[in-house]
Amino acid sequence: MQLADKTIIVTGASSGIGAAAALMLAAQGVNMVLGARRGVLLNQVGMGV
Repeated sequence: MQLADKTIIVTGASSGIGAAAALMLAAQGVNMVLGARRGVLLNQVGMGV
């Protein structure tokens, strides 16, 4: 499945599976909207993407 240039919403993106999914999807060129309850951790993941 080709995901490059698609937009995906990732919830729980501040840690665990959500963070891993965000990093994996970013490596494939996917546009993302990241959501999580813990803003500080979410910002750290966002900087890594």
